[in-house]
Amino acid sequence: MSFTVCVGCYTLRYIAGGAYMWMFLNWVLGFQALGCRVIWLDSSDIGRAPDAVARDVELLRRRLVPYGLDRDLSVIYRDGTPVPRTTDAAEWRDLDGARSADLFVNLGYDLSRSVRESFRRAAFVDIDPGLTQLWAHAGQLDIGSHNIYFTLGETVGQPGSRIPTCGVRWLHVPPPVFLPAWPMARAHDEAPYTTVSNWWDANGWLDVDGTLVDNSKRSAFLEYLELPSHTKARLELALPLAPDHDPTGDLQTLARNGWRVRHVSGVSGCPDAHRRYVQGSRGEFSCMKRGYRLLQTAWIGERSVNYLASGKPVIVEHTGPSRILPDAEGLFRFRNPEQASAALRAVESDYPRHARAARALAETYFDAVNVARAVAERAA
Repeated sequence: MSFTVCVGCYTLRYIAGGAYMWMFLNWVLGFQALGCRVIWLDSSDIGRAPDAVARDVELLRRRLVPYGLDRDLSVIYRDGTPVPRTTDAAEWRDLDGARSADLFVNLGYDLSRSVRESFRRAAFVDIDPGLTQLWAHAGQLDIGSHNIYFTLGETVGQPGSRIPTCGVRWLHVPPPVFLPAWPMARAHDEAPYTTVSNWWDANGWLDVDGTLVDNSKRSAFLEYLELPSHTKARLELALPLAPDHDPTGDLQTLARNGWRVRHVSGVSGCPDAHRRYVQGSRGEFSCMKRGYRLLQTAWIGERSVNYLASGKPVIVEHTGPSRILPDAEGLFRFRNPEQASAALRAVESDYPRHARAARALAETYFDAVNVARAVAERAA
């Protein structure tokens, strides 16, 4: 494909998140592999000091160099206004350097309407299925001014779903992983099952059909607090918790129940570190936010597909019936602690088979080139 795609990102709001950056990189590398020129449009919080933004942009630029993306980098505040350059800052483009793209793929939810309307064609990609629609339905999120709408949730817009459509037609695409960047990788037998996650949720409680739901990862994992005592597998969480930033004493509670906790910045502070952490893991074990479970989104996270591509079996909480997600080979989806421990036993009973099945799932359903092609062809 010989056209230009601008991908709207927001890594400048969490530059220390390696897993975060891979969420965008997998998309961008998929479009590149199609032959598209890709413009990386990143956004910073409104009002942030230009010198602080410039420092983060320079770090972002260095991380984009291996992919040739540093030459096509545009930076704005999320309302679309330019970020003033300090005298020693490297050059970057503003919105004028991006608006010539043939297609804008918007992964940056809260970019202003004026930004979206700057492009000839704009595609919205919903990476928080169910939650996005609830926020938009409640007027907390403006998703208008797009020509086409994609979602990672299989059930969004389908008959019988509890998820509001917000008056638009939703097209399902799976989360992408760029397979050449995530080859099969063998970990030693004693390696833990890991996940990289937030803990507290900045959006707090979620209103689901009039019921307030604690939508934090904390509440999800605490339901499985005693799981380590029911499995021989090692379980490790990479979280933004530290002894001096743990108001509820969760570090001690988790450790007392057999969970190992590492600070996320020490294992996933940049894209390369995150990839090493995933590929050095035995597999992934993770719980889902209650919103995804209650709304039955049939969703799997972008981080999970990185594990699958690396040949790491994934064991995650069930989020609803799926056309593509298995429950018992390479990827296991559990509904309660008993099923979770059974899944860990099943993987360990024939680990090589489940490792191969994990990679096969990534190749069949989550190949970033195929995902990017589907979006480009339908949105062009």
